[in-house]
Amino acid sequence: TDLPPSKCEQKAECRPSICDIPLAKHADLGLSLAGCGFISTYHFGVVKCLMRNGKTLMSRIRRVSGSSAGSLVAAMLVLAPEELDRRMAAIYEMGDRLHSLPFGALIPGFYLGEQLVEIVDKLLPQDISEANHRLFISLTHHKTRENRLVSVYQDRDYLIKCLNASCYIPMYSMGITAPVPLIDGQPYVDGGYTNNLPDYSDLRTITV
Repeated sequence: TDLPPSKCEQKAECRPSICDIPLAKHADLGLSLAGCGFISTYHFGVVKCLMRNGKTLMSRIRRVSGSSAGSLVAAMLVLAPEELDRRMAAIYEMGDRLHSLPFGALIPGFYLGEQLVEIVDKLLPQDISEANHRLFISLTHHKTRENRLVSVYQDRDYLIKCLNASCYIPMYSMGITAPVPLIDGQPYVDGGYTNNLPDYSDLRTITV
């Protein structure tokens, strides 16, 4: 009898046909950063390495997508790559502060998602027009559990709201009684619930 396909085989069947074309033959590429919490420092390391040692590759990146903490790194890469070191230093500082607390990130009044977004908010420029059609943020509709990739931002506040929603874990991020973030009048939460590593069917995507 035939054995059921392995997970690797199932995954291969789901790969977009564009993935069959060698990476070197793609003029345009996408970069996707998964949700990962504090491990977003790994994303910073990867991005810094690519910027330093893969300048030709990075010049071909046309879209950058991210989910949860990955969306914060994606936003920094698109809008303020020169601030990546400051952003990473701020995360390390916050981590050291948490280690000194008796219950770490679980201490009452400390909200991880809010802290991460605030760090990015301080470092992003006022002009966020470069993010339109280039930065893709993964969100999960709180009620329908449908995924949404946002790539058009009417202003800076709207972008910050999208980043906050993409990192929002109900009960954990802002406490049990906190309202769910609203985007265009609809409730959205952490994009990692439905699409933690956004890619594109029409663009070869490098995933981290």
